[in-house]
Amino acid sequence: MSDLRLRKPAIATSTPLHGITEDSRNSWVWDLVIFFALALGGLVILGFFLFFMLSPMTEEEWKQMRVPFTLQDAQRLGAVLASFRDRHFWRVVAGHAACYLYLQTFAIPGTVFFNLLGGALFGMEYGYPMCLFYNTIGSICLYTLGKLLGGRIVERFFIKQMEQFRGWVKSYERELLWKMIFLRIMPFTPNWFINVACGQLRIPVWKFALSIAIGLTPYNFLSCKAGLVLSELTSRNAIIDTTTTIWLAVIAILGLFGPAIARRVTTM
Repeated sequence: MSDLRLRKPAIATSTPLHGITEDSRNSWVWDLVIFFALALGGLVILGFFLFFMLSPMTEEEWKQMRVPFTLQDAQRLGAVLASFRDRHFWRVVAGHAACYLYLQTFAIPGTVFFNLLGGALFGMEYGYPMCLFYNTIGSICLYTLGKLLGGRIVERFFIKQMEQFRGWVKSYERELLWKMIFLRIMPFTPNWFINVACGQLRIPVWKFALSIAIGLTPYNFLSCKAGLVLSELTSRNAIIDTTTTIWLAVIAILGLFGPAIARRVTTM
C-alpha cells in the first residue's frame, strides 16, 4: 500500500507534493543548491555575453553600466544605451533580451526597469511586444524549473500557500484559463509563485503561457509606455499610478468573482 501512495498524482490534496516521502524531505537542500548553481552559471554566461555584445562601448559608457534595480539606475542606463543603440542597434536588442530572460527565469526582481528600457530604447511599436514576449518565455522557463526542482522546495517553505492554490485550481478547473488571466491582471499577484506552482501542478503549458500573454498585457503596456518619458519619472510609483492600479484591481476582481456572483443572483 505504501508504494501505491507514492504513485498518486501530485495534484491530490491528501498526498505530499511531487511524491515526497518523509525520508527524502531533506533533499530540498539539494534542489535549492541546484537552483542556485543554475542561477550562478547563468549569471556567468550572461556576463560573458554582455561583455561581448557591448564590447564596442567607450570607456566612459562602460562606467555607467550596471543592472538597474532603482529608477535612477534605469535612467542613467537608458541614456547610455540610447547613444549606443544608434551605433549598434542589434547588440542592444540582444543584451536587453538576455538580461530580461535571466531575471524572469530565476524570479529576480527588476524586470519592470527592463520594461521601462524597452519603451525608452525601442518605442511602443517594438519595445512593448518584445517585453511581453520575454516575460512569457522567461515565465515558461521558471515554470519548467518549478516542475523539475520546485516540489521539495515548495514542500519545505510554501506548503500552505501551495495547498491553497491547489484547491483554487481544482475549484475552477473548467474555467481555469479565464481565472488565471484575471489573476495575472491583479496588481499584487505574486507571479513568481504562480509560475512555480503551475509547474508543480502540471497545468498545461499552453494555458499557462496564454494567461501570461493576455493577463500581463496591461502591466507590460503601461510600464513600457512609461519608458517613453523615462528621464521625466521622479519615482517608481509614477510608472503605474495609484488610479491605474485600482482600476486593474477592480477589473481582476470582477473577472475572478463576477461570474460566480451573477450565477448566484440568477438562481435566487
